[in-house]
Amino acid sequence: MHSLDETLMITAELGEKKVKKTLLAKWILGFIGGAMIAIGYMAFVILSSNIPGGMGQLLGASVFPIGLIVILFAGGELITGNMMVVATSFFSGKVTLKELANNWLVITLANIVGAMFVSYVFGIYLGILTPHQ
Repeated sequence: MHSLDETLMITAELGEKKVKKTLLAKWILGFIGGAMIAIGYMAFVILSSNIPGGMGQLLGASVFPIGLIVILFAGGELITGNMMVVATSFFSGKVTLKELANNWLVITLANIVGAMFVSYVFGIYLGILTPHQ
């Protein structure tokens, strides 16, 4: 178990590593992160809308974390984690404001593109999320 100061130092070092990744790596990992969160949310929407009452909400909320688990295993990047980790590096003096802003911008855009890709593939191309007629 680490002390608070050790945890802060480890987090700042992790943020510095995130900033130093290549642009291509940031785009790929950000895309994966956005896509996996979109899949988790899509599973939530499908379950909660097809199973009536609170049981649908409960089951939907139970499957949403699968997206987060896949991100952990695949090594994807989400803007939420980068906001904490890279900001810690910035306030520790390990990265510049420009590096912080660049990281946040790239990861945010990559997350959006990944989520839009999933919504296109599952919603429009495959027709899984189209309303019943």
